[in-house]
Amino acid sequence: MAGRSARNRWGGYEQPECIESDIYIMPLVKTIGPYEFRFYSRGEANEPPHIHVRRGRLEAKFWLTPVVRLAHAGRYRAHELSDIARLVETHRQEFLEAWHEYFE
Repeated sequence: MAGRSARNRWGGYEQPECIESDIYIMPLVKTIGPYEFRFYSRGEANEPPHIHVRRGRLEAKFWLTPVVRLAHAGRYRAHELSDIARLVETHRQEFLEAWHEYFE
């Protein structure tokens, strides 16, 4: 709305970069190297905090609480999943803050 300041990083006119489809929107939280860290905007608030990690057509899902753990490996190879898990662990707090800002 015009004249209204944004409540958080997702509010107002400062919308995150999104991938849109007929079913969902995936706000971009962070990009590190070839990886995009996103979450789905529909239906995800009913699940515990987590992050989807995309590289091209590959996608994995990591739970963020109570600790970082793999929820879905997609078609990533094991050694790459280990690297991604370290990135998720390093940026866990940032992902949790983005999750709570977006869904609350």
